[in-house]
Amino acid sequence: MGCFSHTMNLVVQSSLTLENSLLDRVKAIVTHFRKSTVANNKLHTYQINNGISQPKKLIQDVQTRWNSTFYMISRFVELEDSIRGTLGLLDKAPENLKGEEWVILKEMCQVL
Repeated sequence: MGCFSHTMNLVVQSSLTLENSLLDRVKAIVTHFRKSTVANNKLHTYQINNGISQPKKLIQDVQTRWNSTFYMISRFVELEDSIRGTLGLLDKAPENLKGEEWVILKEMCQVL
């Protein structure tokens, strides 16, 4: 009998492939903020300027841990306003998500 957590990981990963292109776009935005000091600093500053006393960083997922994808999406949705605002301030940035894509992410959080 296989490990339950491994089986659960496989089931969740399989279901997430249905929204693969959206997740790829989220990962690209998260990676951009994680690798770019300028982008990360602007995200931090944007949060402070908008009344967030304890700014948060984006979370990068790890392929072998389904819950890391949940944490990445959850934090991404939590910081939606800051991400949207900061992406608009950057010279070189990945394309922001469309309104319906943000809705899909919020629904994914509820399912996961």
